[in-house]
Amino acid sequence: MICRLLREVRKYGGFLSKEGDKLRLEQSEPIPEPLKEQLRTHKKELLAVLAYEEEAKKRKWLALPDGMGFEKRLSPSSAIYIFREDDGSYTVWRGTWGDQTRPYSEKTIIEGVDFKTAFDKANNYIQWFQKKG
Repeated sequence: MICRLLREVRKYGGFLSKEGDKLRLEQSEPIPEPLKEQLRTHKKELLAVLAYEEEAKKRKWLALPDGMGFEKRLSPSSAIYIFREDDGSYTVWRGTWGDQTRPYSEKTIIEGVDFKTAFDKANNYIQWFQKKG
């Protein structure tokens, strides 16, 4: 739901940001009232996703579009991802690529957890990977 709302806002040239406990909507085109109402209804969840983005960016994670999750490179051919699932839970996944479009190695590290658990697990995995390498 949250990812869909963020995509809808972007379709109208809009952008949401967090200012304390308020959502700030910047827009280049008028946003329909039903969409504005959905933003009000899901304000708490939207603020949480925007707060997660702030936290992740501080640790040098790349935010994926529309609140879908985050990416961090482990090496030139390997990355770790934190994906937001439709139910609001998070999955941490690692993939390694060669010249293929599909990863030749992949691993689900943890799934079905809250953001903090996923973020901590992903960062712990990165530390382990760096020590190992």
